[in-house]
Formats: sequence, structure tokens, C-alpha cells
Amino acid sequence: MKRCRFSPGRITLTFCSATLLSPRSINGYKLAEITTVNAPHLKVLLTTGYAGEITVDGTLGRFTSNMLDKPYLREDLIWRVQLVLESTSLDEQIRKVSTSTPIEAMDLLSIGVHAIDSDHEHLLGILSKCRDISKSDVQSDELMLLLLDELLEYTAHHFQREEAVMAACNYPSINIHKHVHKVLVSQATKSKELFKQGRLKPAELFQFLTGWLVHHIQGMDRDIASFCKGKVEDIEREIQRL
Repeated sequence: MKRCRFSPGRITLTFCSATLLSPRSINGYKLAEITTVNAPHLKVLLTTGYAGEITVDGTLGRFTSNMLDKPYLREDLIWRVQLVLESTSLDEQIRKVSTSTPIEAMDLLSIGVHAIDSDHEHLLGILSKCRDISKSDVQSDELMLLLLDELLEYTAHHFQREEAVMAACNYPSINIHKHVHKVLVSQATKSKELFKQGRLKPAELFQFLTGWLVHHIQGMDRDIASFCKGKVEDIEREIQRL
């Protein structure tokens, strides 16, 4: 076990990390579940070299949706720990967003930077279509895959624009944020593969992607806003260069 101290952004984290070898009769998921049942005040983050099937319902959903795969960088660990610490409020926001229209969801998710907010609203529109399919009596895997492709394509476009905004505003954590963008694309691509393999149902996929987007907006994007004040022209100029 080792004790680490990081200062990511505005908060300082002091925590212990441990490598545990579980007995054959119990895996890491079950150990995490038992821990949270017996000590609900603890926050648990699983790291693993094996990316298992995403589980949405129950306590396991919190662990798998925020799984940290090895090998990972220090920045990955800091980001995931922050998300775990904020998980209670974020879970409630995810529930609200998952049942709202894109416009209603933006009341919760707007960060006050037009170029970024407009992209987020478009992504929420795609997710809204995914929700409609997941609730339909006649579910179409083919249509869901088309929407996933649209989501991944627009996400790549959005991340380019968001990184241009950060550059225009001299955002100090731009390199960490860029790395997280790569992680997010990898997560979304992995979810698509799980869906194609039949290991992820449409409703599970929708819930995962909603959490994926909300976690990033509230966990990282919101921090950009304070650096963008008074720089509208600089932002527009940087975006036009794309």
C-alpha cells in the first residue's frame, strides 16, 4: 500500500492505493460491492488490466462505468479519483439528463462558453435518439450503430473545437485535457464494440454514454469557463483556423 498526495486544480487529494489479490471465490467487483455495503462512507475506484462487460444496474454500474484500465497515466488516476469523489451529485445529474430533452439537459450542463455548449447540445441530441431506440418496442441494432458512428464522428469534431478554445484561452491544463479526450474516445469505441458483440443492451449503452458525457462536462469542461471570459474574439479566431 502506498500513500499519495496530488493537487489537481482547486483541490488537494490525499489517499491510499493498494494492490489486492482476491481469493478465487471472490473477484474485484464483489470485493468492491462488499466494501461499499459495509463501509458506505468509502469511495471505491477499480483499476484493472481486464476490461469486463459494462454493468449498469446496482452498485456494480458505478464501478464499471468509471473503470480505469491499465496502463494508465498519473493524469488518468487524478481525473478518475475526482469523479469518484463527486459521484453522488453526478449520479443525480445523469438521471435527470437521461430523462430530459437536449434543451432541458443544457440547463444543467451549460458551462457558459457558446462554442462548447452548442456542441454539447448536439451530442445530447444524438443521445436522445439513442434513448428513443432503447425504449422502442422494435429495437434496431443497425440504427443504434449508425447513431454511435455519428456520435464518435461528432465527438472527434467537438474535441478539436474544444481544444482550440482551450488554446485561445491559454488554459493551463490543456495537455491533461487533451489526454482525457483520447481516453474518452477509447471508452466510447469500446462501448460500441461491446454492443456489436451483444454484451451491451441498447438501454445499457444509452446509460453508459449519458454518464460518459455528463462526467466529462461536469468533471473537466466546466473548469475551462473561467479562463474564457473576455476572449470571445480570440476563441472565434482560433476555431476558424480548424
